[in-house]
Amino acid sequence: MALTKVDNRLIVGDTVNVKDFGAVGDGVADDTAAIQAAINSSASTVYVPDGTYKINSSLTLRSNLAIEMNPNSVLDFSSAGGVNYLSGLGTAATALNTTANVVLDTTSIAIADTSTLSVGDMLLLSSNAIFDPNRTASKIGEIVFVKSLTATVITTTSPIQDGYTTADVAKIQKITPVENIYIYGGKIIGNTTSDSGDLGVRIFYGNNINVENVYFKDIDGACIQFTNCVGAWARNCRFETGVSNSAYGVSFADATRDSGCVSSTFLQLRHSLSTNNTIGGFGVVRRILFSDNVVYQSGVDLSANGGDAIDTHAAAENIHIVNNTCYGSTGIGINVECASAEIINNQIINSSSHGINATNHTSRQGSYLISNNSILRAGAVGIRVDTISTDQTIDNLVVSGNIIKDNSTANHAILINSNTTDRIIYNAVISQNTIKNAQSSGAAIQLLNVLSGSVTGNTVELTTDGPTAIRVDSVVNCSITGNAVSLISGAAISSGFYIVSATAGASDKVTVASNTVYSPSASGSRGITVAANARNVVLTGNNFQDCTTKISTSGTNYTIANGVITLVGDTGPITVNTEGAAATDDLDTISGGVETQILLVRAASYTKDVVLKDGTGNMKLAGDFTLNSAEDTITLMYSGTTWYEMCRSDNGV
Repeated sequence: MALTKVDNRLIVGDTVNVKDFGAVGDGVADDTAAIQAAINSSASTVYVPDGTYKINSSLTLRSNLAIEMNPNSVLDFSSAGGVNYLSGLGTAATALNTTANVVLDTTSIAIADTSTLSVGDMLLLSSNAIFDPNRTASKIGEIVFVKSLTATVITTTSPIQDGYTTADVAKIQKITPVENIYIYGGKIIGNTTSDSGDLGVRIFYGNNINVENVYFKDIDGACIQFTNCVGAWARNCRFETGVSNSAYGVSFADATRDSGCVSSTFLQLRHSLSTNNTIGGFGVVRRILFSDNVVYQSGVDLSANGGDAIDTHAAAENIHIVNNTCYGSTGIGINVECASAEIINNQIINSSSHGINATNHTSRQGSYLISNNSILRAGAVGIRVDTISTDQTIDNLVVSGNIIKDNSTANHAILINSNTTDRIIYNAVISQNTIKNAQSSGAAIQLLNVLSGSVTGNTVELTTDGPTAIRVDSVVNCSITGNAVSLISGAAISSGFYIVSATAGASDKVTVASNTVYSPSASGSRGITVAANARNVVLTGNNFQDCTTKISTSGTNYTIANGVITLVGDTGPITVNTEGAAATDDLDTISGGVETQILLVRAASYTKDVVLKDGTGNMKLAGDFTLNSAEDTITLMYSGTTWYEMCRSDNGV
């Protein structure tokens, strides 16, 4: 295309230079009006050459606009306190109530009259229903696009992500977005006055927004805030030195979806990423990617509150935090409070608090994948997953392939905790994690109040005296298999595996199988410890090397009387004594028991042999089995009439 040039200005519809509109760029003259005039022109591109441009109020962006800044150009807003520096605002039409409930995963919205709408329109679908019970201002909502119309029905281009009822005043609003905006290069600096509420780039009701290669510095609020946007991205930017504890890097708010921030650098901000609700706004942030970023010293030199390097608030779903590196946050490395997230391949180094924390703050069922992260020297728990109340469940949790090293001596490497005896974390898979130099005074891996879980294939290296490698407390339907525990230094392992039960049956149906515990230290180490209140525990195929005690169970002691013992109640592990303290005695029959009960049996003494007899009484075994050590065990299941052998462990002395 041929260009006609007059001074620095090109023909209408192409590129204009802000200096052709009177901008000076000397850092002294007020260039606000000149740059706004260039933006208001019909040119597709506004070019900002080398220089420092003093701007004293907000610049308003329009659709179909590119602002390209010379790498050495600076937009200086240091005298413009309490404004949005670059502001693009779409508009929302009057709300139209739905005439029927809008159903999750459908594409149909019924209203009285669609005549004001067109195919391709952007809509905000919302209601007064609350997404986060802890923040009653968080109302559900999402951005949808019109695929087709009848007189009273809207068909959307993609399935609807929530359910909206007429009782909660379900409604749609046509959005006229600000769209197709591209901001590239240069530097944007703010004022150093704390709590002025500045935003560097603010887009409200936007579509197809890109901010790339821009350097943001000294901005009190968010450097970038995308609210109710679709396809809004920050790429290869630098965000530096917030001036208050409200200083964020990139904020995604309300119904923003399918957006993200990639390949950027953050220094000394409270949060690099945040998902938010605006006051009085509607919507849930969905499908955000935060990837390949580097975050340094979150919260440093700000106010007293710690800075979580990466943070999501509750009203969000499907957040993807991938391939980031976080150094030295004054709070948590990665903190998610949303309903669902994937946290994959991140590095967290020297966080003052937890390395990764996932807490479901919503009333939706939570789902988290925490995989292949590396956490070094966390000041608290390496990976912590919990809930707040019985309304806030997690029904799908995978913690796998992570490496946790040198975490705080007072905390766990991995802690999964329902924070309530109602067991509202389900289907927890803790697998293939590596824990090195674990110094916890409690347990390297702990599950507390979990319903249905597995702890499989983890490697734990303990380096201090006294910790437990893997501990489960008040868990139901849990398998602990194929884990390797070793003591690298220190006096002794308290226990390789510890099955704790706060009350009778609180821990139930727990299998500990095919694990290895290596403890060359001589003093007091135990392979497996089973509490007396635990029920239906199976121990099989475990390998104990150099443990002082291989298996320790504390349960009810029974003495054989004429070949019989009689159980009292639904008992946990039991020990058996010979009749009259004889050197050996046969056990033919176990009376009592509850159908499907699993019973862990061991001898009460190292010096007296108890022989369980196959077929003599009510036990069906794989042949007679002699408990000739207090560490030998046999596990039986009761059919209602007969005890059947499940497994045996001849540990010897």
